[in-house]
Parts: sequence; structure tokens; C-alpha cells
Amino acid sequence: MAPKLLKWVPSIPQHYTVDKSILLVSGCSFSVVNQLNCATSWPGFVLDRCGFDHCIDWSYPGAGNEYIGDSILYHLSNLSDSEVKKYMVIVMWSGIDRTANKIANMEEDPKIGNVSYCRKTATGKNLKSGAQQSADKIFELYNYLTNRSISFVFSFYCNLLYPPYIPKRDTTPSFDNLIDKQTFKKLQELPWIPKKPMDFMFEYGFKHDLLAEDLFHPSMQCSEKWVDEILLPEMANTNLIKKIK
Repeated sequence: MAPKLLKWVPSIPQHYTVDKSILLVSGCSFSVVNQLNCATSWPGFVLDRCGFDHCIDWSYPGAGNEYIGDSILYHLSNLSDSEVKKYMVIVMWSGIDRTANKIANMEEDPKIGNVSYCRKTATGKNLKSGAQQSADKIFELYNYLTNRSISFVFSFYCNLLYPPYIPKRDTTPSFDNLIDKQTFKKLQELPWIPKKPMDFMFEYGFKHDLLAEDLFHPSMQCSEKWVDEILLPEMANTNLIKKIK
């Protein structure tokens, strides 16, 4: 269940320093933490490499972008401006064919407060509305975090923004041709890590033969290497963290 509290004796050496104490993350199965005593997926590796005090993980298997964005908004909404200064937010967005109906007091998963996210997969004509729903949620969270001066990173579990694309073992399309060109351009211009087509988590694992047995999800080694070689160096380049000399 989400959220999970990640707080343990670090299992790998710290390589960076950060002026925040709390890491807040959300995503889908590419982000989910299953071990609560050591780093096994990217949130845990970021926690240890950067020396955060703890991590709050809202990621959930199969979650769509409506849930992912709302989980961060929900967590931060009741915090004061002084409290949010302690936070670093990292969001790994999911497939844009994953839509959700929000229904109060149902037993569906995932769940935020008393609101259940009844998940379904968009197909055919519904793909455009699903893509627009994802874009709207991404912009909503971007504006919220920016307006409250909260440090954040956006990524995607796979490349849906920068051609060329490679085939994936799920049904999500890219944003091309599903949203208008102006919206697509604005989406591309957000501060994504990474921006190179083959540096997103899935493509990185595919390129380096580091995918799990299902040939889709990242292996533990893939998650660690992606954090060390892609995510954290780019965060350091934008001065969100500092390399220990």
C-alpha cells in the first residue's frame, strides 16, 4: 500500500549532498519500492546516494498519471511553506493510456484519502482524451510545485516525448499526434530528466541489456546504474544536488 516510509541505514555510499531532508516520490511499477530495509529501486538509490533523512514513496503498480500527480498534490497540500522547504520531489510519470475515474469511498486501488482511482486502459478514440488528461495533470503539478518554490524533478518511465521511439512491451503510445502541436511543444520544454530519447528508464535498460526477466521493467542493477549515470548527474548539472569531491 502507499505511501511507504523509506528510512534505513544506507546500503550504498553517499555521493552527493542536498539541502533538503525529505525525498517525496511517486510513479508506477517502475518506481515501486518492495524492500523496506535497503535500496532496490530508484527511490531507494536516490535516498542513499544523496543522504536524505527519509523518503515518502507514493508509487503504485499500474498507476496512471492522474493518481501519480494527485498523490504528490495531496501530500503537499496541507504543509506550510516552511515545511515544504524540506522536500525534494521526484515524479516518474506513467503511460498515457492509463486513465482513472475518481470515486469516493470505493475499495478500488490505488487510493488517496477517501478517493479511489478506478483504473482502465484507454483505446481507440479515447487515447486522445487519455493523453490530454495526462498532459493536464503534468502541467497542473508543474505549476503547483513552481508556484510554491518546491524543488522537483520530472521523468517518464519510458520515452514518450522525444523521437525517435523504440517499441515497448505495453500499450502506451507517445504524445505525438494525440495532443495539439503547441501543447506537445510546451510539454517537451518542461525540465525533464532526461531529454535524450534513449536515456529514459526503459530505453536505458534496453540499450544496456539491464531489463528484468519480463524484458520490460528495470532490474535492480538497471535502476541503480540509471540513477548513477543519468538521474543524479543531471540533477547535479541543474544544481539540485552537489557532488561530493
